[in-house]
Amino acid sequence: MDNAGPAVSGHILEGSFSSASHCVRALRDASSLIEGPLQRATDAGLNDVLALVRNHVVHLLGMHPRIPLDSIVVPAIYALISCAATAYGPGFRPAATLVVPFVVLHCSHSLSSIATEAQTCLQTLTQQSSYDLRPVLAQPHTNVNFSFHVAMHIPHMTATWPQDEVLPYHDALVHLLECCLFDMGYLTRAFAHRALTALYAYQMENLDHPAPISWYLAGLTALNILELQEQHPSSALVQAIQSHRSTASSSASNDDLDQIPTPTASSLSQDPSASPTVASTAILGVFLDQIQDQHTWTTTQATLFTDATARESYPPLLQVAALRHANLHT
Repeated sequence: MDNAGPAVSGHILEGSFSSASHCVRALRDASSLIEGPLQRATDAGLNDVLALVRNHVVHLLGMHPRIPLDSIVVPAIYALISCAATAYGPGFRPAATLVVPFVVLHCSHSLSSIATEAQTCLQTLTQQSSYDLRPVLAQPHTNVNFSFHVAMHIPHMTATWPQDEVLPYHDALVHLLECCLFDMGYLTRAFAHRALTALYAYQMENLDHPAPISWYLAGLTALNILELQEQHPSSALVQAIQSHRSTASSSASNDDLDQIPTPTASSLSQDPSASPTVASTAILGVFLDQIQDQHTWTTTQATLFTDATARESYPPLLQVAALRHANLHT
């Protein structure tokens, strides 16, 4: 553990292949030491890891421009962080809070070696140690990549984290989901829907004055509501939406009942909106729009698969993009 800090600092200063190799070896040795039974049982071991993250790792991850040979150094750092979070659990939370904004950003990195290790690290931090959500929520809400990888873990947060770590940030988490809810990618929206249903049920159960369903509906499109009903039909959010619509429809019907003339047989036969064909056409139109959206997004992902620069500023799911690119050329 004593060699890891100087090795990280040495690579920051030198930036050579030799310093990177030495840094990776030192980080792997530190990971092996953390996984050992003696180190795991001591407060001194935890303090050493916290100092390493605070004094060296955060500096390296925050460097602009990026550190040379980050494709081999950063994965080793995230592997070390995952080991520490697993070994020390909630005790590692202060360090997790420092690194989690970098981890989430790197989950959609153009280099798969960094992205894969970052995604594993984020899952481990969420499940083993938790972290303060304020640094995460301070990031720009327009970054779909960032929001998507946070959204993936919101259901676990609401299910297992202490209330004081999630409940104060309910509104901010909902706002974080906005760009995912409006994204063209079906899977991106699906993960946002799953997170949204978890947040709604969580605040209904734990808040004395929960946000009304109208507050949620104000940020949802017709497509969002349709997909929510398909994906989570038994969720509290969908049931509340259906109840709200039923109440609003009933109220409107009662208010306007006296103003509506009694239709005659001839008027019914002449009203085109009364025809089942019109309703069927409307439903078909929605369905065709969804197909068009997915076709456009599939083509876009195929393009992104061949353009590493564009991928960094576009929505996530690069693995799906690779699969779809292969399907388009088979």
